[in-house]
Amino acid sequence: YTPLAVGMAGGLLIVAARSDLPEPVATHWSGSGVANGFTSVLGTALLTVVLSAGVGGAVAMGAAFATIPAWQRRLMLGLGIGVSVVVAAASVLLTLGQAGLADAHEAVFRPVALIAAALGGVATGVLGARLLRDV
Repeated sequence: YTPLAVGMAGGLLIVAARSDLPEPVATHWSGSGVANGFTSVLGTALLTVVLSAGVGGAVAMGAAFATIPAWQRRLMLGLGIGVSVVVAAASVLLTLGQAGLADAHEAVFRPVALIAAALGGVATGVLGARLLRDV
């Protein structure tokens, strides 16, 4: 359930900020940092939920149902939770970074958002793996 909860929290944060965001928001940047892909705010929120819950959940589900050693289940659970957090956090940070802009073409790609998302994903993945109960 954690990847779904993480994805939903990310999607809700984006929806809650929609009045401060341009419509559509930038969702892709070129190698030089210029915004060149755009999605509606609601579409971005929905993609955050689907990708975070889908990708993270698919990996974490293996930990719940697989008959494998505990260390492998912990690894799968940690990876699933970590991936869901990275996806949701990156989407939220990159989207909310556009708050106050009149036009998403003005959006600037900030690599620090991806670094923060990755660090958060690693931390929550490690925590999630450590909290798995042995069956």
